[in-house]
Amino acid sequence: MQQDQLDYLDDVIADVLDGNYARVGVLSTGERLYVALGASDVGMLREMGYTIAQAIGRLDSGDAIKLVQRWRHEDRWAEQ
Repeated sequence: MQQDQLDYLDDVIADVLDGNYARVGVLSTGERLYVALGASDVGMLREMGYTIAQAIGRLDSGDAIKLVQRWRHEDRWAEQ
């Protein structure tokens, strides 16, 4: 995925972390998986029929690396 697409998806992740799933429905499967993983939303993964391992495996390896790099130190989810 391109930088601007990843930036957009990171904004969607922030929404999901706030409980707002409005922008998730229009995403592709890969984008939804990226968002679910970034938000640590296992329920969203289950609804899609994926385990965490399957979701990571479904992402392009470069996108999975970028996801970890972008969210590795994010502690916003811990605030909730």
